[in-house]
Amino acid sequence: MPAALSSTGEQKALLLSLILANARALAAERPVLLLDEVAAHLDAARRAALYDEITALPAQSILTGTGRELFDAFGPRARYLSVHREAAVSHAEETS
Repeated sequence: MPAALSSTGEQKALLLSLILANARALAAERPVLLLDEVAAHLDAARRAALYDEITALPAQSILTGTGRELFDAFGPRARYLSVHREAAVSHAEETS
């Protein structure tokens, strides 16, 4: 099916599959993945599959999102940081 006829979630899954394939091809170079709002538009099953693929890569991955619940499928395989702003200064703290 052409990407133009796919849902937003399907288009995002297609793009992510290309990004992950590239990361696998560069595995010997230990790539760094920076994925902003990667969970948006993905259903729970696709998020879980994506997180399994990310953790299987020999790469450092940094994912951002607006809701902690979007990353629940990572479970203990990830470190979680919460960023907040106080007196015009951003602070990050590890959360569980």
